[in-house]
Amino acid sequence: MARRALARGLIVTLLGASILSVWAVPAGAAVRTDCRILVTDFGSTLKIVYLVHSSRAHRRYGVKIVVDGDRIFQHALRTDGDGRLRVRVDIDDEPGREAVVGSAKDLRTGNTCVARVLSPTA
Repeated sequence: MARRALARGLIVTLLGASILSVWAVPAGAAVRTDCRILVTDFGSTLKIVYLVHSSRAHRRYGVKIVVDGDRIFQHALRTDGDGRLRVRVDIDDEPGREAVVGSAKDLRTGNTCVARVLSPTA
């Protein structure tokens, strides 16, 4: 099932919303990075916001957002001076719940942060 992204944007900022986040950090790592994902239903549109924060400043990440197995966003992005980045993607809402997965791979260390959530019910 093909998904159509209505708008894609990168805004380097922090939004305090969390659903589920998991982070793999090797022993001895000095900085623990966290990621979060938020899905909001606006009638016929789902707003997906994926956040990485508490990372190092200007760190490069490969960011991916997948909805029900369809990749809707993939790009290499850098964190801001405070070690944060934000990606927002708006997609058409389809009947039922969507499984949304956001991931960010630190391109220097290979560490990956993954956040998963089910969309709100209609």
